Amino acid sequence: MNKVVQKVGAVMLALAVVATSVMIAPQLSQKAYAESFVEATIGDWDVTIYDGGASIWFTGYNGNETTVTVPTSVTYNGTEYDAGDNSEFCLAEAFQNNTNVKEIIIPDGIVAIVQNSFDGCTSLEKVAIGATDTLYISTDVFKGLASLKDYYFAGDSDLNATGIAESGIGQDSDGNVYAGVTIHTIEGSPIDSAILSINAGSSGNVMTLDYNTEYPYEDAEAVLEDGSEDGASASGVGDDGTAIGEGATSDAAESYLTSYKKETDPEGSVYALLQAKITKVSKKSLKLQYKKVSGAKTYVVYGNACSKKNKLIKLTTTKKNSVVIKKIKNKKVKKGTYYKFIVVALDKNNNVVSTSKMVHAATLGGKVGNAKKLQINKNKVTLKKGKTFKLVTKEVSALKIKKHRKVAYESTNTKVATVSKSGKIKAKKKGKCYVYAYAQNGLSKKVKVIVK
Repeated sequence: MNKVVQKVGAVMLALAVVATSVMIAPQLSQKAYAESFVEATIGDWDVTIYDGGASIWFTGYNGNETTVTVPTSVTYNGTEYDAGDNSEFCLAEAFQNNTNVKEIIIPDGIVAIVQNSFDGCTSLEKVAIGATDTLYISTDVFKGLASLKDYYFAGDSDLNATGIAESGIGQDSDGNVYAGVTIHTIEGSPIDSAILSINAGSSGNVMTLDYNTEYPYEDAEAVLEDGSEDGASASGVGDDGTAIGEGATSDAAESYLTSYKKETDPEGSVYALLQAKITKVSKKSLKLQYKKVSGAKTYVVYGNACSKKNKLIKLTTTKKNSVVIKKIKNKKVKKGTYYKFIVVALDKNNNVVSTSKMVHAATLGGKVGNAKKLQINKNKVTLKKGKTFKLVTKEVSALKIKKHRKVAYESTNTKVATVSKSGKIKAKKKGKCYVYAYAQNGLSKKVKVIVK
């Protein structure tokens, strides 16, 4: 870790002008500048921006969500700061005495968890840490959290075992292991070693190690933008200039989608967040399922029978992450017929959080069907900058699939790697991301991409 700037009081800031560097741990140094920081409230977060964005500290969470993802992108006064792009994102005191939050997701890119971040979180049940590089965790940061029973760590996390062992993970204020604590990690990882060491030294309870659960928060992300509470732009379009992109108004999205006839994915739609797919079909119904998205309050489902003549129709608005479609325009769905659907996630202000790709699927009872699984030639790709790799994907189905579109591809971070319509991955800069290959019914394969 390079320099990490810690939020301090006025007296400490004054002292820091003289003593410019203070070591608080071998992995973590601080360098405070009396006149080089700004404090702001952006959305639900109190944020301190140091040294022109060299360090971003989250010092308070003011929202009411029970599941919270720590942001890895902050826009302030027109400048965007992204974790890892010359900005170090740190969590400090943000959730102190928060009795509402139950689940905290700390994505890859956060470099430090310090300063009593979770003290007083009496309802906290789950913490997920997605770090794939060095992460500093303060001593005893997890100690005394009686309700916190599930810890999730990314499989390739390179966390220091000593730091984990001293973090107070799964222990009360006296260092005794709580009953019922489960650590979800990879066998043989630094996390595994640390927990085994704690268990070996415990005279009472021991923590359960779960090696079988894949880290479930790989795609978790949150973005902060100043002025986001003001809603979408005057034209109603989103940040990407489309009517269905993030920040667009629900009215703009509905107007656009209910006039949309094409069978292809509309511009502004994204696969990775909602991951909409058809999970079950019968002669009389289709079940559409999608992931819940951070910041979303409701989900609007649009659909119709597949045809370039048919515009999408607003079918339902729900808070659930799945719907069963039996009727469209008060008419029962027909057997052996293809239908198309799109899901729009809306926030509390009825602005778009994300819009899914278009899903096409057939009901049973006809001569056509849907992909049952996808076969892909590689699940993990390691490339040097500038190099390429071609993904080859095949849909498997018992019945013929009528093609409304080919298998499509999407990168979760085009700054790290791009992917073409044909599946060619190109490495752009050092880092990690994922490429999704997704069939027309939403079935997908996720490919990890590492650029060295």
